[in-house]
Amino acid sequence: MTTVSRSAVLVAFTLCTASIVVGAQPTIAERAPSSPTAVLSPGPLDVDFARWRDAEVPRRPGVRPVVITGGRYVLGVYSPVTMAVAANPMEAEAAIASCSAWFQLSDEATERLRASRPWAEFDAAVASVPVVTLTVQPAQARVATCTDGSAPQRAADALGLHFGYDTISHPANDAFAVKVQINGRDVTPRMIGRVPATKVSPEFVGPDGSHQIRIYLDHEDLAPRDSDLPSIEVSIWNGLDGLPQLMTVPPTDLVALWREFLAWRAHRLEGGPVAIEQLLSGGLGREKRTRTRMELGLGFLALHDTAAASVVIRDALQEEPCLQLPPSSPDGVRAFLNRLRTDGRCSVVSGKEIARLALMPGRAHRDVIRQPTAGRMIVGGVVVGLVASTALQMNARTLHAAYETDFVNPVAAYNKAARMQRAGNILAISTCALWGGSIAHAVLGERQRARRIEEMATYQVEPRRPASVGLSPNGLGLAFHVF
Repeated sequence: MTTVSRSAVLVAFTLCTASIVVGAQPTIAERAPSSPTAVLSPGPLDVDFARWRDAEVPRRPGVRPVVITGGRYVLGVYSPVTMAVAANPMEAEAAIASCSAWFQLSDEATERLRASRPWAEFDAAVASVPVVTLTVQPAQARVATCTDGSAPQRAADALGLHFGYDTISHPANDAFAVKVQINGRDVTPRMIGRVPATKVSPEFVGPDGSHQIRIYLDHEDLAPRDSDLPSIEVSIWNGLDGLPQLMTVPPTDLVALWREFLAWRAHRLEGGPVAIEQLLSGGLGREKRTRTRMELGLGFLALHDTAAASVVIRDALQEEPCLQLPPSSPDGVRAFLNRLRTDGRCSVVSGKEIARLALMPGRAHRDVIRQPTAGRMIVGGVVVGLVASTALQMNARTLHAAYETDFVNPVAAYNKAARMQRAGNILAISTCALWGGSIAHAVLGERQRARRIEEMATYQVEPRRPASVGLSPNGLGLAFHVF
């Protein structure tokens, strides 16, 4: 009976352990489709997007994608205009011609490259909607720089052509499936595609068994949901194991994408394109910059474009964190601003409190007016000045004592001691002036801040009007019915 019980316990323990191990294995995402699942149609906010994008391409020939490398894959981030510029047929032809000559390819192989358009169906399916395209390509150990310039190389990447000296594919680098998260939450892309990677080398031209993936994201998924732009995390599986490689697109790389999308959406507002250009050029003063951003943001809200509104209003609140709309403004709009607001100090510190803090040099600049660099410089200047003046005074006393016992040239000894003492006094006075001046500067800066807070307490601003009646969805015009 004891033997049977022990055996039963051993079997149960083994089965339980096996189930835990099996259950702990990571799950591989579903393989990306090899053909488009649908043709995407633009929403009411993006009806003429394709025409605007095609007009923008000649104006922006120098735009470049964001490229992130590391590990088994290369991740590219393309805006619609960037993808259109990169896929320029003339640059693609230049890349194929130069690399064919570099590798001494036959005419038949070169024609196959010219006919290779693995992404044509997918790109046509998303051509009329504003999407951010993420490209996942297998990394190559030996890349061939056979193109004449960077533009043809970007055209080859956009076509999915890989020029290199690796003649054998690496299954571990194969792009099998992906999952996208934005700020830690799962996001469903507008479309995902997976096609064979075309390898071009001296000994091989054609699909090498590996694959590349494209992820088409709705640009509105990249709008800030709080005071910061989001980050994109892409998990990539190779199909061999359940351990994906994680690649991250930081928020800083989304700034250029949103500049482009804002330029498009601003066409729906009166003077919107000009206002966006002025903001991007950096030629506006602080007051004009804030007012322009708020006018555009409220105008976007009136058109139900909360994504574009969140970007420009976020920029305004980062510069003016104490900006408040009047109490007569709709509650939904004020709540929208509060969601995007940064943690800024909107209280005023009294002059007495600043003077008390400034007894420690540099502390008022660090803690009150938020200028830590200036605070460190003040601390350094005061400390160095006090130490140096003390050293000069001590040296002057030593020289004066030597003067009292110098019977050879007492006048010279006395003058040297006097000069040393005078230099120490001047340095001590300068140090005290620096210290006192820093206190006055902090008090003045806080007074200016108080005036700015008062000006921003009830900020009066009108939204930009729609460029035409037809651009306002559902005929709502400027009504703030967005919440």
